Amino acid sequence: MRSIRDLSIPSLTRKAANGVLSLFDLQLVRKSTFASANRHVIEEPPPPFPLESEAYLQWSNPYLEALRSRYARHPASVHSQWSPDFIAQHVDLRRFRADGAYVWQGPQFSENKYLMTAYYARTVDRLCIFDRMIEDGMFGAYAFRFNGKVVSRDLIDSVLEINFLQENFGPRKLAVLDIGAGYGRLGHRLSEAMPSADPVFCTDAVAESTFICDFYLRYRKARARAIPVDEVESLVKDGGIDLATNIHSFSECTAESISWWLALLRNARVKHLFIVPNRNEHLLSTEADGKRLSGSDLLAQFGYRLRLKHPKYVNGTAMERYGIGPTWYLLFELED
Repeated sequence: MRSIRDLSIPSLTRKAANGVLSLFDLQLVRKSTFASANRHVIEEPPPPFPLESEAYLQWSNPYLEALRSRYARHPASVHSQWSPDFIAQHVDLRRFRADGAYVWQGPQFSENKYLMTAYYARTVDRLCIFDRMIEDGMFGAYAFRFNGKVVSRDLIDSVLEINFLQENFGPRKLAVLDIGAGYGRLGHRLSEAMPSADPVFCTDAVAESTFICDFYLRYRKARARAIPVDEVESLVKDGGIDLATNIHSFSECTAESISWWLALLRNARVKHLFIVPNRNEHLLSTEADGKRLSGSDLLAQFGYRLRLKHPKYVNGTAMERYGIGPTWYLLFELED
């Protein structure tokens, strides 16, 4: 795991940074006003990798092999991007939170981008969960210090998404189905931020993701559960799911796979669907031949109309340039 970094603000970029933050009636000040920390990288040893985790997170694990067999002919497993070769090349069972298939992070983003994004997330955090969430850098996450706190893209994205959901649904409890849950980031963070909320059910049509997610949620002792894709129909058939979420997943799926999920949600009368595409303002599929098909017609076909479209970063023009992972939050509602 990379060492945790203590980020500072080079003077050459402070003027540009303040230009961005002026949109929010904010201003960057010298690092000494944030915290008394060193100017240089703080070398901290990564947390020890648990021996029991090392023994479990193996490609030969019987549960993973069983999941692969179960998923082989499932209709949601019609993959384009997430092929066996892609998984073998980009998924690390030990360092699944590192820069790679699940989260883009690390060297491709400058330290200034990380600093700006962390500052933005903390400033707009009406729930005050930025300071309550814990980042320990486990399993390869790229972590850095901001104002004395260890932060990661995992934490920042979760703060922004959870605030958006709370602003639109209020404090009421919601039964959430997270589709394309990856390693279980959102399930873990929702249960961490809202410990009294209903459990989150995390599912994924990639066997390796379900395997990792199940491990990670148990490791975090999260009030969230990993549900294999061939069990999700039984879970939702009697209703009870208020909100389905899909964070950067449908953008990597075929239209056929997306259609299967939308049919499942419609038949289960899941009222609300929250989608975060990969950068685009609209949902686009990824087909096996490389084509990108619009998801708008699919959503309408299954009865989901767009209720709200909101940029990840308010006044998005400036933060589109300076923020990490600019995209849009799309909230759909099932028509009666």
